[in-house]
Amino acid sequence: KWKLFLSSHQKAILFIDAWSVHQLDEFMGWMKQNYPYIKVTFVPAGCTGKLQPADVGLQCVIKH
Repeated sequence: KWKLFLSSHQKAILFIDAWSVHQLDEFMGWMKQNYPYIKVTFVPAGCTGKLQPADVGLQCVIKH
């Protein structure tokens, strides 16, 4: 939590794409076990550019 500058009672939201690996029970279980204060929220297909602008703009260079 300290890396996210959260107090002990605060939670974070992680917006990630709906890639099939992200939706696996194994991944979601790992997130809940290791980062119980982070709520994973999936970006609907086709909305990445609107809801994850860094994914389209900044990470585009790395991905392509």
